[in-house]
Amino acid sequence: MRKQSKLRILRAALAGAFSLLFMALAAACSNSAMPPYGGMNNYSGPPPPGGGPPFTVTYINTTVNTTGGVPVDATPYASGATVTVKGNTGNLSWPPFAFTGWNTMDYGSDGGGGGGTFYSPGATFTITANIYLFGTWNP
Repeated sequence: MRKQSKLRILRAALAGAFSLLFMALAAACSNSAMPPYGGMNNYSGPPPPGGGPPFTVTYINTTVNTTGGVPVDATPYASGATVTVKGNTGNLSWPPFAFTGWNTMDYGSDGGGGGGTFYSPGATFTITANIYLFGTWNP
């Protein structure tokens, strides 16, 4: 084998190894409470799934550098059912900020201006479609 061919093979192997190393480091450094499609207050995942009942409520934390986890609501809701919003049952923490509740819009997805509908823990709403609720924070 010629020297140039060996160098090309070595470069390709190193590029693949660095790529795997980068992916492993990214996975190790990511927040376990953050979904794989999230980013720092920049939800770029798909909208809640469409379809008819039963409907689901999915809690999402897109804020990096947090600890704890999001609540899980495994209840299949009929259309028109009353949902009670869960609290910070997974002990989400992002010092020095305080967890304040949940919002139907990720603050980063509209340029940081808020929007959506805010729900305090324990609030209720009538469900008519699948919904995502994003963690909200205040200093």
